Amino acid sequence: MSQHLDACPRCLEIFDRLPPPTYYSLGRPLRPAFALSPARIDEQVDALTFQLIERVRSGGTYLLASDWLGETSLYLVLSLSATRLRRLGYSVAVSGSPFSCRQLPVRHGVDVAILLEATAFNSRSWSDATKRGRLNVLVGCSSDWNQRVDFVVRAPSSAGTKDLFNDRCSALRNKWRATRDIIVRRGLLLNAFGVDCPPGFFLSKQVPAPFVCIETPAGERTGWSSVEGQWMAWEAVRELVTPEDIRVAIEPLARFPSLADRLRFRAKIRGLAK
Repeated sequence: MSQHLDACPRCLEIFDRLPPPTYYSLGRPLRPAFALSPARIDEQVDALTFQLIERVRSGGTYLLASDWLGETSLYLVLSLSATRLRRLGYSVAVSGSPFSCRQLPVRHGVDVAILLEATAFNSRSWSDATKRGRLNVLVGCSSDWNQRVDFVVRAPSSAGTKDLFNDRCSALRNKWRATRDIIVRRGLLLNAFGVDCPPGFFLSKQVPAPFVCIETPAGERTGWSSVEGQWMAWEAVRELVTPEDIRVAIEPLARFPSLADRLRFRAKIRGLAK
């Protein structure tokens, strides 16, 4: 195909219009747009790995975050750091989503346990967080934490980077404003609140397969239906979403109370629900 594209301008034009392939990191599909350069990502991996090794000795909980610009970069930094830890002999487990219960997933008996989108749960620590040699890494958007964060992956403030991400945010805002299709809006809203659903969830006449706790080794795909970054989606609609939108999104989740709880709790900490 590469040879054909080199010699066929017509096919090359079509190929250039195709959306980029879905980028997966730690099982989560993300926009393949990195706010950090490869050199900067490598620096962040060195710094994060060093801190995790230092903290795992005493155990406890470690908070990791970034703003909406750095979501994809944070996942890559975390994935590379986890790989490096494994090569150094540490055991690492990553817990993704969705989950079948309202509580945090059971912490695996490993040196470093990572919980993605930790701020979508009512509790922010695991029961054995104080054990020495056992570290819990809780990951979330920096704007959702109301306590000190241990490590922040900061995106550069260059105009070019912001323009690139703002263009995508504008497209999502226009999508929200242009449609009254409840399924389209609900999908974007659930994505923005970190409670995305498997494909066809709202279109199925039968109850989909039960949500289960998913152990997501680096790169393994989960059942997420969206390829939007959650934090970018929230940045796009945060000024447009109303409490009524939350209510409408929660109604069809009666069969899945844990999912409704996650949406309600995330809406509460973002000031859109009681």
